[in-house]
Amino acid sequence: PSRAGAQVDLPFVLGRQEYAESVRRLQQATATAAGLQAIFAPAQHTAEPTYREFLERLASAAQELGPAGGGRFSGAGGVCLCVLPPQARHTESACPTGVPLGTAGHALDKATGVLHLVDDLSAAKVYELVATFGDAALAAARVRAAQQAAINERLSRVQRVLRLRRISKEPLLSVRHLDEACRRLLERAEDLRHVVEGSTLRIGFANRLSQDGLCIEVAYNFED
Repeated sequence: PSRAGAQVDLPFVLGRQEYAESVRRLQQATATAAGLQAIFAPAQHTAEPTYREFLERLASAAQELGPAGGGRFSGAGGVCLCVLPPQARHTESACPTGVPLGTAGHALDKATGVLHLVDDLSAAKVYELVATFGDAALAAARVRAAQQAAINERLSRVQRVLRLRRISKEPLLSVRHLDEACRRLLERAEDLRHVVEGSTLRIGFANRLSQDGLCIEVAYNFED
C-alpha cells in the first residue's frame, strides 16, 4: 500500500506492459511484411484498440499483397508511417504531430518524409498512399538525413574545439542559425574554452542556465 492507502494493481500494470510489448512486436512485423521501414503512433494512441486493428488489417493484407513497391520502400531510409486517430483529420490542433491531414486523412510531411495517416483507412488505401507518396517520402528522408549529418558534424566540431561534455540544439533552430552560432563559437573558442570546458551546451534563442541547472543555453546570435 502507498502512504495514501491505495494499492498498486500489479496484474493490471503487467497486463498493460504486455499489451504495449505486443503492439511493438506487431508494429515491427507489420512494417516488415508491408515493405516499410517503420510504423509508429503517438504514445497516447498506441494503447487504443483502433490502432491495433489498423496494424492487424495491414498485416493481413501484406500476406496477400506482399511488400509495397516490391520492397524498395523498406529498410533504413525507407518509408515510415505515423498512424493517428480519426479525429486528427478534422482540425490541425487535433493532430499531435502538427501535420494537418485534412478530410482525406493523410499527408506527407515534406520536412521529414514521414507519411501521416489516420487509422480508419483500409489496408488497400494505405498501399495506394505508399505507392503515390513513396518516392517523394524517400527523397525527403534523404534530404533530412543529409541535413542531420551536416548538423551533427557541425556540433561535433564545436564540441571537440570547446572540449564540451555534450552539445545539442533547439529543435526549432534553423540550419542557417545553427551555422551562425557554430561560427561565432569557433571564432571565440580561445576565450570561451576556459568558461565552458566540460559543460553541456545547448544552442537556442536565449543566453541562460537551463531550469534544472545542468545545461548552459546560448543564443545562436549571442554577443561577446
